[in-house]
Amino acid sequence: MSDAEQALLEEQHAPWEYVSQLEAGGGDPTLSMADLLASQQDRVLKTLQTQGVSKLGEFSAPSDLVFPAFGKDTILTLGSSRRAVDYEALWGARLRELARGHKPSGWSSSVVVEAFVVNVKGAANADHDGLLQPLLKRWNVGALEMEAFGLPAVQAVVEFKWHKFARRLLLLELACFLVWLLSFFSFTILFQDEDEKAGLLDLLATGWGRATVLAEVLALVAMTPFLVLEYGTISVYRSGWLNVWNVQDALTYVLQITITLLHLTRNVHSGYLSIACALQCILLLFRLQYFSRVFTATRFAFLEAVKEAISAISIYLFFMVLVILGFAVAFHILFRKDQKSEEFSTIVSAFLTMWANQSGLLDLDLMRSSHNPVTAVLLAVAYSFVMGMVIVNMLIGLMSNALEKTSRHEGTKMLLNKAQIVDELEATLPRWLEDRLMGSPDFIHILRIDPDRLDKPDLACMWAASAGGNAPAGKDGSSGVGPDLAARLAAMQAQLDRLEALLEAATAKPPHPAFSATS
Repeated sequence: MSDAEQALLEEQHAPWEYVSQLEAGGGDPTLSMADLLASQQDRVLKTLQTQGVSKLGEFSAPSDLVFPAFGKDTILTLGSSRRAVDYEALWGARLRELARGHKPSGWSSSVVVEAFVVNVKGAANADHDGLLQPLLKRWNVGALEMEAFGLPAVQAVVEFKWHKFARRLLLLELACFLVWLLSFFSFTILFQDEDEKAGLLDLLATGWGRATVLAEVLALVAMTPFLVLEYGTISVYRSGWLNVWNVQDALTYVLQITITLLHLTRNVHSGYLSIACALQCILLLFRLQYFSRVFTATRFAFLEAVKEAISAISIYLFFMVLVILGFAVAFHILFRKDQKSEEFSTIVSAFLTMWANQSGLLDLDLMRSSHNPVTAVLLAVAYSFVMGMVIVNMLIGLMSNALEKTSRHEGTKMLLNKAQIVDELEATLPRWLEDRLMGSPDFIHILRIDPDRLDKPDLACMWAASAGGNAPAGKDGSSGVGPDLAARLAAMQAQLDRLEALLEAATAKPPHPAFSATS
């Protein structure tokens, strides 16, 4: 397992290990969403962390049911009107339903699974009545850390809604977007050889023209669901909607409508239509990454990574632009008697020339033919050294470090992306359709595999033993661990036991107070 995979595994399972080890309270631990946001408003996240989820128990299930049912998911969720349920019977039926049709392979074994429940009643409600939208509104204004979406209670709500309806609707969105994308690109290809002087009726008189108009109309129709989604998001978040990616989305709508109007009104002779089509081609391909953020196989979001990387190196980029501008002005002044050289005739053209030659050497023949050949050559060599050997290579190193940082907390980022998609859909769908797709469960039940109790080899331990010169256990029953090492391990274990006893005595306290019961 790679370091990245190990980090992702720890990130996903550590919160559940914490919840699994919490002691249960003495009363009814349920709390409604209204009471959570009102009476616990100063410690909502602390409440969700310590008492948002309770462990009901654990049981063993056949591996032929567990692994096909879980697939690549770390938890399974189920909605219920009751908190106290026969979790073994409830999840046993659910596992059989999910594993139906899967053939057993290898051998069957028992797998320990843990059953949890979200104590916040109504956490899965839609819009502002549920848990997700208040958290997302706080996150949008910078009042909430991303780690909050890794809390077990929030994870459970996100995964429940994702598998209940959001994943299917997102795939439907993706299908509409692909129709939009393919239709628009078909239009741009068909439009290239179009007669600019032909009127709309003349255009529709030909098969080629009808295909062109059909493609652009189909692109406009496929765009409509996204306009509706955007309107729903704006109506909920108001000014909080405004960010770089939403502005990019809005620009694709404006460009698509503008392109259709310019083409159908036959204003095709100007260059504006070509400019709009060129921009739309780029923005639509960028927008495609929106769908890559929440699927495990394509989790890397290109634009998100670029945004975070540029944000991390923005000061360095500003310094780099200043250096290029300084050399551009210097060459423009140096070539003031060589106006025939278009490369440095104006400051703008000089800047573009310097920008295009960041990692290469400027044309030395041009330098030697100037009125100041020695100075021009020395300045060109200095620019090549400063930009090509120092600044550009430093930029590559800084960009690599920035991209490495963006790959951290992948599991939490994916949960945040799922929560955003869920909330966007809920803000658009009418309440009756939400109730039909999701229902209104009061409680979310969770099932989780404990990875620490799975039957799996520990290759790292084997390699460590080999590196230490200790042979594996032989036929004579020897442990393979040297006597000195075994003695040291025993002494360390005894010391850890004493420290644990002292820690338990020092931190002994009554169980967590239970929430006040609300219905």
